[in-house]
Amino acid sequence: MSAILSADDLNDFITPGLACIKPDMITRNKNQNSKQETQDIEHENEYEIKVTDTGVFEISKDGSRKTLDQVNISLTDCLACSGCITSAEEILISNHSHKKLISDLEENKNNTNKKQFAVSISNQTRASLANSLNLSIYNIDLLLIDFFIDFLKFQYIVGTELARVISLYYSIQDIINKQHNTDNEKTKNSKGPLLSSICPGWVCYAEKTHPFILSQLSDIKSEQQIIGTILKNLVSSELNCAIDNVYHLSIMPCFDKKLEAARPEKFGQQDSKSGDNNNSKNNNNNQGRDVDVDCVITAKELIQLMIEMNYPVNEVIEKKFDNFYLKNYNLDEMNEIYLKYLPKKWPIDGIESWGNNFNGDSTSGNYSYIYLLYLQKKLKKEKNMNNTKIIKINGKNSDIYEYHLVNLDDNNNKLGSASVINGFKNIQNLIRKLKTNSSNSNSNGVIGNGSVKPKRMNGLVAKRRARELSKKRGNAGRNGRNGNDINGGVSGLLQVDPVSCDFVEVMACPSGCINGGGQINGSEQDKDKNSDKALKKNIEDSTLKYEDIEKIKKLDFIENDQAEAKMTEFIKMFCKQYKMEENRFLRTGFNEVVSNPDTIIFSKW
Repeated sequence: MSAILSADDLNDFITPGLACIKPDMITRNKNQNSKQETQDIEHENEYEIKVTDTGVFEISKDGSRKTLDQVNISLTDCLACSGCITSAEEILISNHSHKKLISDLEENKNNTNKKQFAVSISNQTRASLANSLNLSIYNIDLLLIDFFIDFLKFQYIVGTELARVISLYYSIQDIINKQHNTDNEKTKNSKGPLLSSICPGWVCYAEKTHPFILSQLSDIKSEQQIIGTILKNLVSSELNCAIDNVYHLSIMPCFDKKLEAARPEKFGQQDSKSGDNNNSKNNNNNQGRDVDVDCVITAKELIQLMIEMNYPVNEVIEKKFDNFYLKNYNLDEMNEIYLKYLPKKWPIDGIESWGNNFNGDSTSGNYSYIYLLYLQKKLKKEKNMNNTKIIKINGKNSDIYEYHLVNLDDNNNKLGSASVINGFKNIQNLIRKLKTNSSNSNSNGVIGNGSVKPKRMNGLVAKRRARELSKKRGNAGRNGRNGNDINGGVSGLLQVDPVSCDFVEVMACPSGCINGGGQINGSEQDKDKNSDKALKKNIEDSTLKYEDIEKIKKLDFIENDQAEAKMTEFIKMFCKQYKMEENRFLRTGFNEVVSNPDTIIFSKW
């Protein structure tokens, strides 16, 4: 959704309408109107709020125009509005921006009841910053610690790996429960793949344009929201302060993460009921709801923040790192540095919190590949299937591909499958197939788990693909875990068909989260010279930095059986200690945003 959204270019993939429709509460003097006039106002008080270069106007049904003070539209208004598919950046930055952070920091200096500031940083953001500043991952971590702890006086700084692993694990449990648990009455008759929901741009698009697929979205939260829940509660407990006094800043690769932070919780405290995104009446300024993330900024905005705060980046790099440049870094030494700024009851070591437990082709969490690794392990343990393999099937472009888990002892019979889809062109193709599949679910033959049998190519196409594959097999690609072939193999004659998969990892940005709209995409000179090549090179370099993040396996629930037990026990104890329902910790909700024909906005497509 936001791959081309930047501070310098106020455009979205789908341009918002020029007019924004928002219910406007007008306070009028009762003595000013007669009873009849008051009734007329109550029944006919419908206005179009139109924003132009010359001001903000209220336009009534009869065409009369009245100049208004500018309306402050919050992110929760955007989620409840059916006019735009995504919000313009002017709205996105109103509550979540580096300028808002600066304002909050200044305001906190004068408060008697001071807030405690904590920041979480995603791996994709670290990779983008390291690539942009030409630093190692560990150097960029030291720079971030220096900036937030020493310069801005934050109390805590954490990585997001713990939350990512939790999100991965429980997403996988839901996939298995839906696609492989035939005893589950709720899911055994459901058809089609489970769709990921960790990309807020994709979720917002689905809610406002294709609500028929909302029931297929996984309701497991993303790492941003999970880390916010953990961080704010642990800090609140440690400092013995109200949770509202803990300010959580999240640094993410995508502008759309601001929308996710503004989404009301489906499962609140004991007096809360199921969330309703369609009613933003009491949600402005985060009132009347739980807040896991107070502010979201991106890598681009972080650099701008450093500039505006007069932080001497080059001086810090040249002088402060002189004695600890980490060309031959000591892992234990780095772990001690990370530990200093974690809450005391953080459940894992510092290096684990900033590490990367899972490899794979996706830079958006590797949900699809890790699901099949877990299924492979499960089938081996429970059904003695020892001769299985994960193969990769490439699609028509690099932003769509599948993984199949096949049984080599049974003529490569497919045991499970998952797809990765990046970018809105591919998403729109997926939606068209899902529509067709929902209306003709039995036309292509439904297999055991309710999905559709994969299509095979016609003879000529199959022969051409076989020739292409034979040329490439001389340069065999890298293998995944346990000898899994993630570069083709026996799957070469199959077409990619995400609708037939158990799970689809969906991301709005081409190339996934490493190419999020908030990432740093090279210099302006590079863009002017050859934008496509420069962007591709920048994505490749950022991906290499992402892969440089230390591979820590203590949270790897595929290879480490104890990790699974420890993680589930931590969540149970956490929810018990903080009197929180497990659903509040793990799950979110989605709502169809119904368009009002009388107030629909006509957008440029």
